[in-house]
Amino acid sequence: MNVVGWKNLLSWREGKTHRPAWSARARQIVIGGTLVLLAFCWMGRAGAPVIGANTIREVEQAPALAAETPPIQDAWTGTPAPAPGEYARPTRAYRAWKLRFTTALAKLKPGDASALRVWLPAFEAAAIKRAEQVGDSGKVPVSPLFTRRTVRRLIEPPPSSAFERFFGYKVVLPWNKAVYTYEANAVPLDSPYMVHASGVRDGGTSIRGLEEIHMLFACAGVTDEVAKNVLIKVSAREGGFDAVNTWDTGYVSVGFIQFTFGENGAGSLRHVLQRMKEDEALLSRRPGHVNEFTQYFTDHGIDVHDGRLYVRNPLTSETKCDAEAVQVIIDDKRMTALFQDAGQKSRAFKLAQIREAYGAYYLADAPFRLPVAEVSVYEVTAPDVPAAVVPAPAPSQGPLVADESTSAVTDATPAVVEPAPATPAPVQPSTTGYRLLRRRVVYGEQAVAEALAGTLRPAALEEKAKAAAPGTILRVARRLPSLNATYGEVLSSEGGQVTLTDRAVQHGVRGTMEYFATCLNVLAPDHPLTMAEFRLRQREVIARLKNRIDVLADDASLTPPDGGAVTTRERSEPDGR
Repeated sequence: MNVVGWKNLLSWREGKTHRPAWSARARQIVIGGTLVLLAFCWMGRAGAPVIGANTIREVEQAPALAAETPPIQDAWTGTPAPAPGEYARPTRAYRAWKLRFTTALAKLKPGDASALRVWLPAFEAAAIKRAEQVGDSGKVPVSPLFTRRTVRRLIEPPPSSAFERFFGYKVVLPWNKAVYTYEANAVPLDSPYMVHASGVRDGGTSIRGLEEIHMLFACAGVTDEVAKNVLIKVSAREGGFDAVNTWDTGYVSVGFIQFTFGENGAGSLRHVLQRMKEDEALLSRRPGHVNEFTQYFTDHGIDVHDGRLYVRNPLTSETKCDAEAVQVIIDDKRMTALFQDAGQKSRAFKLAQIREAYGAYYLADAPFRLPVAEVSVYEVTAPDVPAAVVPAPAPSQGPLVADESTSAVTDATPAVVEPAPATPAPVQPSTTGYRLLRRRVVYGEQAVAEALAGTLRPAALEEKAKAAAPGTILRVARRLPSLNATYGEVLSSEGGQVTLTDRAVQHGVRGTMEYFATCLNVLAPDHPLTMAEFRLRQREVIARLKNRIDVLADDASLTPPDGGAVTTRERSEPDGR
């Protein structure tokens, strides 16, 4: 049989050169089929935007949820709205252990790792059942694999109290069976930031413990080590990528910098979603890429389009937008859980958070222009008082004060022309002079505007002094060259950038810039300082700019202005706003 087969193969090869060419009919079929296939490929590609960073923004994309027929009709079918009750949830110690456990699985032998993956769901089910019955999971039996040396050196057994009973909400996502729990009444009603009594919060998983955090920052384009350290440090007071908060003045706050929707859904969290949607629309042109914005948000009732937030109410299937959409997320804990689920599982959502935080809140390279003015206070003198003598101010004439809350510069003495408390002498237009009592430099747009309002210009001082009675107080203001620099030039230390970013995250960038000018206003001496002189005094600037993180006293991991050591205390829950 083998010999015959070889003979047939040889005869086939010998006769191959003598075979006739394809017939005309065969050529027509092959060429026609090829053209049809190319036409289908071209039609599938037509209409797609050219791949590029700017083209995606220019494409008109109709909001999926704003259409009359939503793309996903029954995402929440069979899932009742969560109601408060007694449930079991993982303890903080168990959540930290599970993070270490997941990391250790990749380093174990395949057989041990496979056995532990099978054991974990059974262990959690038994611990949850016990916690719901008696209030604490107690000592649920663990796998004997933890007695092996190869396993024990990488991961210890789970903590004895892995789950605890609590009163609140339990959400189970039907498509991936993920469970999220929220404690009811977790925040005192008398909190100054309380807005929604039914709101919930969860600080998520700290990003400082994530092995992938440095890779995520690199993929997000943040290669500056100082910027990365600053954002990670500030996140300790905000939460993890999966942190959620629906009770305070931010209305809905999500992420490691607690991006907010605000009352009308127009806050920084909408910018994060818009950035994620555009990035995923670009990447979706690659074969096999799964659009994570669609997977985690649009398919389940959340979308952004044309600067507006759209949310489909799971109870009524009605699409809400702006303020009504925000209220749906607060009221229905299933919508709240969507953000936490994305924060834990979606790489695209994490990258969008990092890019938005770096672009919006890291101000080291942000330029600023600081107006400067000089305010001088003079007293009209009689001819027998030497002009060179500068007596101390009268008790009723207070010094210039910089109001830290408004950046306003006030003076205890009235502006322009004011008679002294004593009985004024008769007007002597031809013999009077003036002398300087004090001088002050003010910084900031508002402070300079108020200093120039109602004051004299230097050219008018001589004329006003001649027409005023001795003892009259005159105020003269003049503009000085503005200071133009970046915030990094003034706060050159890493600790200074932490302080600046911490305030920008909680009080907004605009409010931080105004308060920054106020701090310089308070510290300004009697002569205008250069940026180099301000840098030498940045410890004083940081002390006044401090918001929550005191880098001068608490932080051992950052470099303060003059060396020394400074740690911030970790918080498991995001602060209110």
